[in-house]
Amino acid sequence: MTRVLERTLRLTVNAAKSAVDRPWDRTCLGVTCTARRPHRRQVRETALKAVTAEVRELTSGARGRTIRQIVQERRQLMRGWKACFGLAEVRSPRRDLGKWIRRRLRSSHWEPWGRRR
Repeated sequence: MTRVLERTLRLTVNAAKSAVDRPWDRTCLGVTCTARRPHRRQVRETALKAVTAEVRELTSGARGRTIRQIVQERRQLMRGWKACFGLAEVRSPRRDLGKWIRRRLRSSHWEPWGRRR
C-alpha cells in the first residue's frame, strides 16, 4: 500500500502515524471507536483533557472578567468543539463535560464573595 501511495499518487507516507490496527486502538482527529459492540464513535480522552484545560483557563478567577464575558468566550469555544466532535455517538463524556462547565461557571460567579456567600 505504501508503494502505491508513494509511486502512483506521489504522496509521502509517515510510518510513525500509519498503521493497520483495530479501530478502537487507533484515533483519527481526536475520535476513536468503542471496543464493545455495537461499535460507536467516541471522543478521545486527550481531546477531553484539552477542552477542560481550555475551560479552566477561561473560568479562572484571576482574569478580571464579568460572567457575561466568560460565558461568551465559553460559548465560542464550545461551539467550535461541538463542530469538531459533535459526530461522536457516545454522549456521556459530553454530558459530564457540560455539567462540569456549569459548575465552573457557578463557582467563578460566587468566587468574589469568598466562603461566606
